[in-house]
Amino acid sequence: MLAPDLSLADGGDWFLPGQTLDLLARVAPTRLPLLCTACFGAAFRRVADAVHRASARDDLLFVDLRRNAGTLPAGLPDGDRAARSTLALDGIEHLHGAAQTVLAALLVRAPYRLVCATDASLDVLRARWRPDLLARLSTVTVATPALARRGDAIADIARQRLAVLSRELGRTAPDLTPDALAALAEHPWPGDLAELDAVLSRTLLKASAGTIDGVALRFRPDVAAWPAGEARSQEDAPGGATRSSPGDLHTGFADDEARQTRSAPASGGSAAGTVVPSPPGEPAPPAATDSPPAGDGAPEGPSADEPLIATLPAPGLFRTRRGDEARQAPVADGRPSVPPASATPTLEALAVELAHQLKNPLVTIKTFVGSLESLCDHPEELDQFRVLTEEAVGRMDQILDGLLAFARLHAPVLEQVDVLSLLRDALRTAWPTLAGKHVELDAPDAAALRVSADPEHARFALATLARHVAETIEPRGRLAITVEPPTTLCLEYRESGAITHLRGVSHDGESGLPLALLLVRGALARAGGEAEFALESNVVSIQLRLSPP
Repeated sequence: MLAPDLSLADGGDWFLPGQTLDLLARVAPTRLPLLCTACFGAAFRRVADAVHRASARDDLLFVDLRRNAGTLPAGLPDGDRAARSTLALDGIEHLHGAAQTVLAALLVRAPYRLVCATDASLDVLRARWRPDLLARLSTVTVATPALARRGDAIADIARQRLAVLSRELGRTAPDLTPDALAALAEHPWPGDLAELDAVLSRTLLKASAGTIDGVALRFRPDVAAWPAGEARSQEDAPGGATRSSPGDLHTGFADDEARQTRSAPASGGSAAGTVVPSPPGEPAPPAATDSPPAGDGAPEGPSADEPLIATLPAPGLFRTRRGDEARQAPVADGRPSVPPASATPTLEALAVELAHQLKNPLVTIKTFVGSLESLCDHPEELDQFRVLTEEAVGRMDQILDGLLAFARLHAPVLEQVDVLSLLRDALRTAWPTLAGKHVELDAPDAAALRVSADPEHARFALATLARHVAETIEPRGRLAITVEPPTTLCLEYRESGAITHLRGVSHDGESGLPLALLLVRGALARAGGEAEFALESNVVSIQLRLSPP
């Protein structure tokens, strides 16, 4: 329990010193701002929820600044509702200067109770934050470290939880070997203490020995194997029909993963004779076969009753007009073109990201308009907000210009292109921004990298990528460019922590891509290329895979 007068729904142990719990218990019912250090994610949500419920306020508004590009969302309430709300800000080290000004103006007219968290040191915050605003947010500062920041204490916490969980299962608690403790200490624990309980519970159900080593730890949910008898019943279904088991109607994690394991081959397509479940309301795709299609052996074009919008090659996030499939430019030896692979549409991701990108500058503009009257007596802040508003308008113009340029791309025609030359041109255009940040460029010595691509699509993708890198790379950072034979171009750099934007890429590699990278991926996908992005400890890795000439 957090404290006797702070009841928690989960009822779990906080593993915090008694003096820390007492301080939280005294502060929670008040309006004093609270700053939690070494805290983030699930650990901060638990603290914020407990403090909010102890304060008897109506609404808890949780903002993850790490995944929100360091900006405040639009639509935060003000007035009386704000006075009855707790505003929880996770990752305040990512809130950049412009957003800090927006927050300061918001707090003038919206008296929120502030509960904040940071994974950075106070020295880092002092270097990045307005002194007056940081002083307000850190009125009460307390260390409530996430499990991933507990260090050697994770071993004792794990032993305590293992003993409790073993009693619940009616067995003696096994011992954790040194390599098991090392594995627990190295795990990132995005789910914090709840994830630790889940890992230990799964492990106890599987382990029967008196000790648990690192191999026995079940960090991921177990997936039940497909019963052999059930598989035979699918094959015996009349007329090629398939029967759904009760588990197929369940949308839980384990069942979804089991279906992916059963039906998705490593190549990304359906294996011959495999039936892939279709989403509700969509027709089932035809089973793959080894026989060629009827006619001249080439896939038939879209029929008149097919929708005008066709999906792009995986994993592209954009669709194209009918007839925009890549065409091979005429060549002397008459080599045939290779049609792009099929893909599923993900326009939802584009819509979410576009709304996010446009709403952030709109927050600045709306805040400026709403604060004009109060800013009239403060000319310096008025000038600063005017500059921020002009930057916001310019940002929206840039976003819309990029979308318009993408929409105007013609149907791709593949020909031999020197992609390194196009990249040099793109970096030359973005160099003023890179030079202003004192970025070191580590480029390959290769004179050329010839690939098969549409020049206009490749030029658009590389120019968009260069602008994005220039905007997001950390000052005095290093941009490394390498070539992996035969036709893969790799970029690596450290993204600025103040404006980190690859929200979620480190988890699944797909969700949370910024709009610029969606445009890059879409332009390359239309011409049969691929773009992959990864984020690990703020280091961004980009791989552009293109077709050989």
